[in-house]
Amino acid sequence: MTEIGQVFEQEVVILTPGGRLDADTAPALEARLATVEEAKAVILDLGATDYVSSAGLRVILAAAKRNMGVGRPFLLCRLTPSVSEVFRLTGFHHILDIQPDVDAAMNHIAPDT
Repeated sequence: MTEIGQVFEQEVVILTPGGRLDADTAPALEARLATVEEAKAVILDLGATDYVSSAGLRVILAAAKRNMGVGRPFLLCRLTPSVSEVFRLTGFHHILDIQPDVDAAMNHIAPDT
């Protein structure tokens, strides 16, 4: 993972990690996800992520549980085909809120806006 883009839009934090999300890079995403207390929701845009290992899955699941535990929506979007397959094979697509793109995720958070 070369960088993690971050946008704060309408009180929603949108994080965009790029490259591989594995044992070497997952801690950076974990640290960034720990700093979103001011947001009303978190969107993890995986459109630039081409690989997710078990370490990456662990970070994503822990962040989802932490955010949902305080009533903060946590959504994923723009999964690449290879990442989508990992989520399907692990069953994570049943327990995480996955949207096709950022607009759909934003509308899912606040459908009346």
